[in-house]
Amino acid sequence: MGNTPERGHHHDALRTFAVHFLQFFAGSFSSLLVGLISFPILTRALSQSDYGSLSIVTVAASLGVAVAKGGLSDSIIRFYREFAADGTRLRTFTSTVLVRSILMAGVVALLFALLVTPTRHALGLTAAIAPAFFVMAAFVFIRPINIVVLNYLRATGRTIFYNGISLFLKVASVALALALLFGFGGKLSLYFTGIVLAEAIGAVILVRWLLRNYPVSPGAVSGPLSMQLIRFGVPLLATEVGYLLLQYSDRYLLTAFTDTATVATYSVGYNLPSYVNDLVLFSVSYAIVPIYTDLFTTRGEEQTKAFLASALKYYVIGVVPLCAGYAATAHDAIVFLASAKYASAATFSPIVLAGLVFLGANYILYAGLYLHKRSELILATVALAVAVNISMNLVLIPRLGALGCAISTLVACATCSVAAAILSFRRMPIRIPWGSILYYGAASIVMYLLVSRIETGGAVTNLLLKVPAGALIVGAAFLLRDRHELGALPTLLRRG
Repeated sequence: MGNTPERGHHHDALRTFAVHFLQFFAGSFSSLLVGLISFPILTRALSQSDYGSLSIVTVAASLGVAVAKGGLSDSIIRFYREFAADGTRLRTFTSTVLVRSILMAGVVALLFALLVTPTRHALGLTAAIAPAFFVMAAFVFIRPINIVVLNYLRATGRTIFYNGISLFLKVASVALALALLFGFGGKLSLYFTGIVLAEAIGAVILVRWLLRNYPVSPGAVSGPLSMQLIRFGVPLLATEVGYLLLQYSDRYLLTAFTDTATVATYSVGYNLPSYVNDLVLFSVSYAIVPIYTDLFTTRGEEQTKAFLASALKYYVIGVVPLCAGYAATAHDAIVFLASAKYASAATFSPIVLAGLVFLGANYILYAGLYLHKRSELILATVALAVAVNISMNLVLIPRLGALGCAISTLVACATCSVAAAILSFRRMPIRIPWGSILYYGAASIVMYLLVSRIETGGAVTNLLLKVPAGALIVGAAFLLRDRHELGALPTLLRRG
């Protein structure tokens, strides 16, 4: 076959995806390193009860931010290209998104503050945690506004600026949070105050950039456009809330059935694989959605399907060995990073990672629903998964504790991915790379069996031997079957 225009556009999309993925990966990796500074400090310095309380407040704030976005910021990626070509329409679009987002965030932040006391009583938490909740009401207001501007950076392909400001926010939040926590009495409210201050600084930078580059006027706000964006975005908003419930509702159920110390152990067992998975999940989702949206709009469905099939194959090549490698090193990693008091988390932490990997594939699997604007069906898949997760947790937590939460997460996430694929493939089928799944599954099993036998008696030395050994085994498997993909990478990056 020759180099047809269709193949050229397909390769152009893959090249853009490769470049953007690596840029987002670099940003995610940098943020991971920053997060790994605070993670061992907090797990060692705080009691298990306090660390559990910190996790509960963090999850509540994440849910608040998801609701405060009101679906408007979620619409930017999908609709920006439709308004960008005309200055007047773009002004209307930007004004509508920004003004409505500020109003929505203010209302939700107020409700968040008003719900602190009844929520605390319902969960049986002490009054000492209330100031932390109140501080994070400010975060619930500021963060959605920052996300609006960050999504403009995503939509316009400004990945370097995006990664730079995201890394700045991460560094600033960790530095300020730890400085206030340990410098002024060790109260959790001070830790969260540092996070809010970092977001406020970020808001000054981001909003200033937006106003410099896009005209904004309250008089240009469009009611009909608001409704159009909300109709598309609200199902995505509900989907995001569903994703958060799918990932974090188990911590509240654990609190109801057990105590904050158990929540702390589960949080450690969950947070570490989430750090690892975010390297892939964040990079894939933030790179791929704008690309396949633009490809679908400008080049059509067939080229989009070809691109998504290739992207799914690369995702499988990356995440299947990742799960096996983490299973072989989880105990050592948790003891090294969080201390031996959380060692029991290693029994369920790899199960959590497997669930998160299923969830990460959804950004590819539900592309047909997203592109055909059937966001309500995306919501339906997440709602099903949340129902499965909560139901299983209610049965398994009393019997298995934190392990029951991990099993519930895996089953629910797999259910979500299968449902998304079934519904999306009816509109835009994507070729599943079964050969890669079987091959790398087998290679990963071999890698796990060999690497898990390495035991030196120390967590650090184990990791120093296990990680490169696993990488060598998987690398050999990759070169044996897919070395031609490696040969194409330098060309892709040079042309990007």
